[in-house]
Amino acid sequence: MQQRLVAILLDHVVGTLMFGILFFAVNMNSFIHPTDSNAMIPFESFNTVLGFGILYYLLKDLYKGRSIGKRIMGLVVTDENNNEAIPGAIRLITRNITVLIWPIELITLILMRRRIGDLIAKTNVNAVVYSK
Repeated sequence: MQQRLVAILLDHVVGTLMFGILFFAVNMNSFIHPTDSNAMIPFESFNTVLGFGILYYLLKDLYKGRSIGKRIMGLVVTDENNNEAIPGAIRLITRNITVLIWPIELITLILMRRRIGDLIAKTNVNAVVYSK
């Protein structure tokens, strides 16, 4: 459970850094050389950059069922009925849609040891088992 919470925190840090870097890159000229004509650009670009941030959260587990945080912590998303099977893309995206209600997800994870997204997509998060 502790590994999973650390993985969630790491994924959040990665997502926030990506969002911040992208937001700064898109708006660099407005920040460095502010003028009346470019003053609104950061506000206008916010939703687009936020869209990329949300996309990261939805797609973060698509590569072999492991986000950056899960890779660092040695975790993988697996099928609820088969701990060796990685769910398909639709189920991995479905389980991450509920990240948008993250406070409820966090409470559910602490109380039930599974996120709402795991319950909906019928997935588990397990330690990676390496075979020789």
